Amino acid sequence: MPRSSFDIELRSIIEKFQLQIPLKILREIQLTTGLIQADGLQSNYESNWIYRVNQTGTGFDVRTDVSIIPRQFGNCNCRTSSNCRQLSSMRSKNGTVLFIIPGFYVGCLSGQALIQSTMECFYNQSCIDQIQSHIYYQQVPLNVTPLIILESSRYPPETAIEEMLKNLFVEQWDSQTYFEQYYHQCQPTYCQYQYIQRYSVSSITKLTGLVGGLNLAFRLTTPILITSFLHIKRKLFKTKNIVIPMEDIVP
Repeated sequence: MPRSSFDIELRSIIEKFQLQIPLKILREIQLTTGLIQADGLQSNYESNWIYRVNQTGTGFDVRTDVSIIPRQFGNCNCRTSSNCRQLSSMRSKNGTVLFIIPGFYVGCLSGQALIQSTMECFYNQSCIDQIQSHIYYQQVPLNVTPLIILESSRYPPETAIEEMLKNLFVEQWDSQTYFEQYYHQCQPTYCQYQYIQRYSVSSITKLTGLVGGLNLAFRLTTPILITSFLHIKRKLFKTKNIVIPMEDIVP
């Protein structure tokens, strides 16, 4: 394999990897969320469906009814869509909103809401302090420092996690190929490869035209060949008649 072919082949493998792996991850996430949505499965935190048990009657005449209620996020209903979401918030015990976390979503499914969220709050120390102030610690509070914003980063703080997932959270791909080390590592005794080519429409047309031309040629030459063959046969195997005069015949 020449150096140029080696570089092209390896570059193609790397580009295929960069393209297929994120799509495979996203397809698996979509498949999982689709199955949960289609089967009406309840999440662990009841973020999509709420099961309520109602009992009526007394004594031995007790009737138990189980109702399934879909959650609402704004005008979006978890019965019809698994992409419903709203900004996450810190609430008091009576449900009062204390602090809304910017860029961080909750929804019907935690994983789906997470990849739609951003990390902007974790780049801001005051936002982190607000979250910590509303969390009850049984042990010593954690000392959390904000993430560092890099000007050279391709992911600003407002970038959705799904977008970073599509790029495998990679800032920059640095691909280096070593043609000599490749052969030194493998140390092949010989190299062999197979090239499979599909016939195009033009190739089939050319082949059909060739067959048609041969067929026409056979039609034109066959009568001539047969006539020539019969003529030669008559020349070679022609019967000779011998005429004997009557006076030479002895009675």
